[in-house]
Amino acid sequence: MIGSLFVFTLPAFAQTPITADDHVEPRLIVDMDAATPEGRLRIGVCLTIDKGWHIYWTNPGDAGIPTQADFTGPEGFKFSKTKYPAPFYFGAGTPLAGYGYEDKTMLYADVEIPEKLEGGQVELTAKVRWLACKNKCIPGQAVLTAKLPVSEMCGEGEDYGLFETCASNVPVAVADIPGLLVTGLLDVSAVAPDSPFEAMFVVKAPAGKKLAPFADARVPAFIPMAHENYEIESMNIPKAGSTAQEELVVRVKGKSYPDDAPSEKIGGVFQLRMIGEGKAETIRFEYDMDLPRAKAGSPVTKTALPVASTVDDSGAAAGTPESPGLAWMIFLGFVGGVILNIMPCVLPVVSIKVMSLIKQADMDKKTIRSYGLAYTAGILVSFLVLAAVVALLKSGGEAVGWGFQFQSPVFVSVLAAVVFIFGLSMLGVFEITAPASRTLAGAGGGSGLGSSFANGVFATVLATPCTAPFLGAALGFAFTQPIIVTFAIFIFVGLGLAFPFLVLAFVPAWTRFMPKPGDWMVTFKALMGFLLLATVVWLLDVLGKQAGAPGLTRMLIYLTLCGLAAWLYGRFANIMRISRTRMIASATALVLVVGGGLFLLRFDAAATGEITHTEGGIPWEKFSEDRVAQFNAKGRTVFIDFTAAWCWTCKVNEKAVVETDEVKSAIEKNNIAPLKGDWTNRDKAITDYLKKRGKAGVPLYVIVAPGKANDPVVMPEVITKEMLIKALEKAASSS
Repeated sequence: MIGSLFVFTLPAFAQTPITADDHVEPRLIVDMDAATPEGRLRIGVCLTIDKGWHIYWTNPGDAGIPTQADFTGPEGFKFSKTKYPAPFYFGAGTPLAGYGYEDKTMLYADVEIPEKLEGGQVELTAKVRWLACKNKCIPGQAVLTAKLPVSEMCGEGEDYGLFETCASNVPVAVADIPGLLVTGLLDVSAVAPDSPFEAMFVVKAPAGKKLAPFADARVPAFIPMAHENYEIESMNIPKAGSTAQEELVVRVKGKSYPDDAPSEKIGGVFQLRMIGEGKAETIRFEYDMDLPRAKAGSPVTKTALPVASTVDDSGAAAGTPESPGLAWMIFLGFVGGVILNIMPCVLPVVSIKVMSLIKQADMDKKTIRSYGLAYTAGILVSFLVLAAVVALLKSGGEAVGWGFQFQSPVFVSVLAAVVFIFGLSMLGVFEITAPASRTLAGAGGGSGLGSSFANGVFATVLATPCTAPFLGAALGFAFTQPIIVTFAIFIFVGLGLAFPFLVLAFVPAWTRFMPKPGDWMVTFKALMGFLLLATVVWLLDVLGKQAGAPGLTRMLIYLTLCGLAAWLYGRFANIMRISRTRMIASATALVLVVGGGLFLLRFDAAATGEITHTEGGIPWEKFSEDRVAQFNAKGRTVFIDFTAAWCWTCKVNEKAVVETDEVKSAIEKNNIAPLKGDWTNRDKAITDYLKKRGKAGVPLYVIVAPGKANDPVVMPEVITKEMLIKALEKAASSS
């Protein structure tokens, strides 16, 4: 309890109360034992309140009168604005419900002392007024005076600790809490007399942390500031004790009073727990924004506020969009998974899988089905692992999205090495042999269960940089839901990815459409090996953008070691060699791959990635929400391209659609500002914006017209030139 934090003692200097009441005892204290020229001190009034009684904050709530403390001193003394601790909420459901203090509290001010002081002491005065209420209300006031000695030196007074305790409960400015971001929005450009309006406050936690309201309903997450020319009709605030979130939302509905009035502020005090890095701390801060007032009859622009989840006093969700059904999202995830099979990311593995199907054409039905199930198992296990990693990172406060693992240079480098070795095996540099081909087959496109399982794993890993049609909506939903829902959607995306080959495994009739196995498969296998090497080139391009030239050089050295290890294994560890030779060759290859990786795959922190554009191309600027707002304020429509070097769908769209003369001409003709959000490396601002738009990954194309920042045009993952140009022209014409 805030009020019970203070244990007050009488100050060590004279004070004279003039009037008071029987239920509140005021006392004047300072934090220093003397006044020093050009020094500073704090002066405060401690108020001890009878049990069961209370006094009021600056905004008393439904009833009451604010408590006031005015401090004065000799000429030249400067007093700050009176500081108030954050209040309690009491009397819920009664006519006396409001905000204030019980037991004990203190109001204080900072004091600047002038250079010259007359005499050996100074007199300080506090005028205090309050309304004490229980079953009845009694006004009270007091004038407290005290004399403090003047000295060239001073020390902490006996009440110094009380000021420190009180100061920790006084709300600070938002800027005083590193990383905290508060955004205020109004649904009107100005408030006309006798008119309704709505305000929205979005509080974002610093990176790696979460916010939660207190469990005590007497310590509400938001307390509105005092106001004169409007009334607050309702509020939706996070419920006491609700789950910690990266972002909390407060909505306030109000109505202005009749007749013209001056503009004022709307806002208040936020009281929250900030959780992260294994600890929880209390934060109390103030935030307000302008509430412009319009003259009667003046035009007022109304804008719909973005929909965000909040919680009202009853705990019911308020302001939440009608959520799409889980069954529908699962269906979209399944369909998106099926479409992933034709996306460029997965084609290398799909091609290898097709070759394995040709090998299976002459096998019995039971064996073919077992291979199909093994491939499916590889995909599902991979998706389960991916979902578990997402759950772990989210629980730690990390912001993640689809393909997040490709933002790690280490992951990209390890994947490039694995695909490189896999490609070498397809080219005949080496093969893994095993006693029972049905339980463990070679990496080079073998026909065993182990190879089918491995193909499923590779299909999943290479699928994650792609976002297929329908998949974006399902994944955006999955990343914002409880973990059990995330697991469910991930599983069905995996089933969709495996579905075509699972059907082929259980429908034997497909075999008559497949070519017969023969020598041509050797050539086909080699071609697939080169396709995998092309995938390695793509991954090296991604790594170069993440780790720069030094990191790329180390990776090329490591691939050379991997190639040497593959050659040693293929040359000296085959079944034609004696056991001792095979053992030495295998151990040497393992040391080269593992040891080389531990030594070489170390990368500096990812670069921020400045946005560049080709000469004569679209003049991209780096994305930020502030930049969007700046362009919109100038009346310009904004086109945002969210992309990543590891996203093949993004690259295909860029070459075929975005970076074309037709689109560039439409951007120039309509004076559209092009921004690019590069998600190659981790960028929380981009992750948060994707989440806000209901997406979990890239590509994402957004068009924001002036005045429609909360209602942008979101394009699908796969776009055409005609579709994009039409959307750009429509948005520009509406601005």
